[in-house]
Amino acid sequence: MASHEDIYIDQGAVYTAEVTVKKDNVDFDLSAYTFSGQIRKTVGNSTVAATFDINTDSQLSNVLEISLTNTQTSALTSRRYVYDIEATDSDGTTYRIVQGNVVVSPNVTR
Repeated sequence: MASHEDIYIDQGAVYTAEVTVKKDNVDFDLSAYTFSGQIRKTVGNSTVAATFDINTDSQLSNVLEISLTNTQTSALTSRRYVYDIEATDSDGTTYRIVQGNVVVSPNVTR
């Protein structure tokens, strides 16, 4: 089961975060996986509001670095979205790592 973590994004600003992955309280080696993650208005919505850039940390095998550009966060017009991050192994099996709500703080300065 994926962990639940809500994230908060400032509209119009670069967003970066680290996701630490553990299984049974032990660091989980992510080096053999590929990753994807999306933001949508609702779980059932077919339109992707943003796609995370996801990289593994060069120093820690159980940490993912996720990010969005300021252009991507500027396009987030709603205040609330949902997201998830998934890992896929070489056999094509997909695991959901984390999921939650995205709360966007509207941009005032333009």
